[in-house]
Amino acid sequence: MVVLVNLAFSLKWLLRFVYVVLLVRVIGSFVPPRRPGWWAEVSGFVSDLTDPILRPVRRFLPLWGGMDFSPVVALLLADILGGLVGDLLVWAAQHV
Repeated sequence: MVVLVNLAFSLKWLLRFVYVVLLVRVIGSFVPPRRPGWWAEVSGFVSDLTDPILRPVRRFLPLWGGMDFSPVVALLLADILGGLVGDLLVWAAQHV
């Protein structure tokens, strides 16, 4: 029972982290780095973290008017999965 609760909280924490990193990418896309510096490094790091998450979403989601909505879809999926899977694991731990 304790293992499932710890797993649920760890999974929720991981999905919240993914959510925040995706949110930084979405907000950062409005302010692209113009020259080398701290923002260019942060932007590159966030892109490296989020590209493996966004790649499968981009395969199924076409560009609409030249805009890439895959980060928004990934944000919604991370939010839904964070709540749903975590709550299911907590519920399962309480009923074991």
